[in-house]
Amino acid sequence: MREIIGHIRSVSDLPIEAHCHNDTGMGLANTAACVEAGADYVECVVNGMDPERCGIASLDEVAVSLEKLYGVDTGIVLTELMDLARTHERMTGLPLAANKPIVGPRAFNYRVATGSGDAEARKDNFYGSARVVPFNPADVGNARRFMLGKYSGPNEVTRALTDAGLSVPQGAALTELVTLVRGLGERKRSTVTPEELAGLLAVVS
Repeated sequence: MREIIGHIRSVSDLPIEAHCHNDTGMGLANTAACVEAGADYVECVVNGMDPERCGIASLDEVAVSLEKLYGVDTGIVLTELMDLARTHERMTGLPLAANKPIVGPRAFNYRVATGSGDAEARKDNFYGSARVVPFNPADVGNARRFMLGKYSGPNEVTRALTDAGLSVPQGAALTELVTLVRGLGERKRSTVTPEELAGLLAVVS
C-alpha cells in the first residue's frame, strides 16, 4: 500500500483516499502506510465493524495511532472514543471483543500490584510502566482494570480487597486467602470477582 499510494502521489496532485480492509489483520498497518505515503484521506469505521467480511480499519485504532505515534492532528476528540464504541455496540448489537485495542474492556487490564509483601517472580514494577501501558487510558475514555486470579500474591490480594472496601486480614489469614484466590482462579480459568473475593474473605475471617 505504501508503494501504491507513493506512486500515485508521485504522478498526481489529486487528493488520494485510501480504503483498507482487515482481512488479514493488516487494516491499521496498511492505513498508516497510506498516510506515510501521502494519502489525504483514509476510510475507517467505528469498532472496525464494516458489514463486509472482516471490516476495515477501526476508527479508534487509526485515530490513536496517527495522533500518538505519527503526530498527526486528526481533529478527533480521543476522550470520546470509548463512549462512541459503546454507543455503536448498543445500536448494532455487535459486541466488542474483550481484547479489542483502545476501547476493549480488557485493553488496559493488569494483574501485578506493588506493595510491601515478599517479592515474587511475578511481581515487579514493569506492569505499571510505559513499556506496557503506552498512554493513559483516560486519554481515550477507558480505564485500567485490575485482575485477580491464579497468579496473584499478597500484594495483589491486598490491592483487590482495598479497592473493594474490604478489610485486609493479616498473617496466616492473608496467606490462606491468597491460596484460596489462586485456587479459585485456577479452577475458573478466569479472574476472581469482588463478590467471590468477599466470599473467600468470609472463609478465613
